[in-house]
Amino acid sequence: MLKRRTVTVNLSIVTLRDRLLQILIAITGALAIMLITSPHADVVRVGFIIGLLGQPCWLYCTFKARQWGMFGLTLVFTYSYLRGLFPALPGLF
Repeated sequence: MLKRRTVTVNLSIVTLRDRLLQILIAITGALAIMLITSPHADVVRVGFIIGLLGQPCWLYCTFKARQWGMFGLTLVFTYSYLRGLFPALPGLF
């Protein structure tokens, strides 16, 4: 009689680093959009800074997951945040 071997794979294992990155992405992204849409110029500048702080998390996560479209879009967002801080930078279009 053959013995059955069962292998169980837990696909829901998420590392602490991944959780922290996702939390940082959510917080910096939401805060950046809320602040950038403010009518106060000084608050808008802070929004660009916070958005820029979240970009390394986006770049790492999209590169690690091989999401090349999102990685490219993240580069565009990074440049847009930089352009918000430094309006003298040339535009993409």
